[in-house]
Amino acid sequence: MCFDHYDQIYISQQSSNISKKENNHLSYWCLYIYVIMSAENNQSESSSRIVLIDMDGVVANFDHRLADELRKVMVISDANQPSVDRNGVEEHINRYILQRRDHQVASEVEEACRQIMTRPGFFASLEPIPCAVDEIKEMSRCSGIMVFFCSSPMSNADHCASEKMAWIGKYFGSEWTRRLIITKDKTLVRGDFLIDDHPNPSGVLKPVWKHIVFDQPYNQQSKAPLRMKDWFSWRQCLFPEEVCHYTDGKDR
Repeated sequence: MCFDHYDQIYISQQSSNISKKENNHLSYWCLYIYVIMSAENNQSESSSRIVLIDMDGVVANFDHRLADELRKVMVISDANQPSVDRNGVEEHINRYILQRRDHQVASEVEEACRQIMTRPGFFASLEPIPCAVDEIKEMSRCSGIMVFFCSSPMSNADHCASEKMAWIGKYFGSEWTRRLIITKDKTLVRGDFLIDDHPNPSGVLKPVWKHIVFDQPYNQQSKAPLRMKDWFSWRQCLFPEEVCHYTDGKDR
């Protein structure tokens, strides 16, 4: 495969004028490219462990940004926004963050959140979760580890995929955009570990990766045996009984 063309695909997706059709097909391009890369590198890096890392709620602070925007909607009267009871604003926000996966929130709060999340610029504006950037870069320097981001695009958010790619470029550098896989079904992606805040990621296949739950208030009921409390604990999950050997020759 020509990797000049591969670069062009990624660059084209970063355009703010990306069409909805292009956005919808990005997951298939990313997954296809990743499979080709894996096949080509299979012989030389067959012993490497592939670590897949989710973005929202794991690397990018999705809930913090959503809560900030939700406060503005719920406190500031705006005829174009859903009408929400101004009393107990923090209660509404906390309930949404804790229960949003079960959809046990008021319809007007759900609608306000939908408007926020589908707004152009929302995903690009997320701040990194504390220590995520430095620790992931540190992980990538560990001998025998291949790090990729594996994130799901949000339905009906036309700019989501391109903003995720731009976000990776901003905080990790343009070379890291090659490591981004965007797909609705993470079970289709090959890897040894998936670090994800979802309590039970599932899809059409039985995953080959081990799920490491990234600790969040809404995933406390997950039965996954591996859990990361923060980004300082990745070594204990990936190397519970081993020493992590780094490319600089030093061990941690």
